[in-house]
Amino acid sequence: MSAWATGYFDNDDAADFLREIGVAGTWATARHALQAAVDADYLEAPEAGAAVAAVGVLAAVMTGAPVLLPDASSVLPAILGPAPPELPALALKALSKVVNGSELDELFSESGGERYDEWLNGISALRNLIVGLA
Repeated sequence: MSAWATGYFDNDDAADFLREIGVAGTWATARHALQAAVDADYLEAPEAGAAVAAVGVLAAVMTGAPVLLPDASSVLPAILGPAPPELPALALKALSKVVNGSELDELFSESGGERYDEWLNGISALRNLIVGLA
């Protein structure tokens, strides 16, 4: 994983996910990323990054705040349409896997206290957005 920063979309795996969901144009890509995270015995960094990005897209669409998305992806809400009602609950489960011992969690933890705290705070804020929608 190449981490650029601590934001939801600030790594190569999230960028790959954004391209995939944009090309597919359906929520199936997000559902797959979230389910893969939930089902994993050990969540590798690429899958964790994709899951976080999927939750970020879900939050942007469901809150009506495309400002949460990178500029190039601001069209996703129009492309994807309304989110399936089961996705917020799946998103919460996926985020729980991400912060409870995933490789992505380990990588940020190893990068240092302030950086790790910033990443955790971002994940917590994302989780809070989804809790309000579930």
